[in-house]
Amino acid sequence: MNVFQRDLNIPTPGRGFVDISCFIEKLLVESKIAVGLCHIFCMHTSASLTITENADPSVHVDLLHFMKELVPDDCGRVMPYFLYAYQRFAYDYGEC
Repeated sequence: MNVFQRDLNIPTPGRGFVDISCFIEKLLVESKIAVGLCHIFCMHTSASLTITENADPSVHVDLLHFMKELVPDDCGRVMPYFLYAYQRFAYDYGEC
C-alpha cells in the first residue's frame, strides 16, 4: 500500500469559506497515486471542513449566515461559555 502525506498551511481572512480544492488537486497529482483514499484532517480547533457540491454559491452564503446567527462575532459577551480556557480567564478578570 502506498502512503502519501503532506501538511498544508492555508492562510485565511478569518470567518468564512475558503475553497481548498486547488491545493488538494495539486497534492493528488504530486502523489502519483491513481486510485486510493484522500484523508483531509484539520488541526485547528475553531475551523472545520465542509464538503459541498459547489453548484450554487448561495449555499455558502446561507451557511455563513447560519453560523453567524449560531455563534455571533461578539459571542464572548453574549455566550461566555464558548470562550477557550485562556480567553475565559481574561474574560473573568476584565481583561477581555
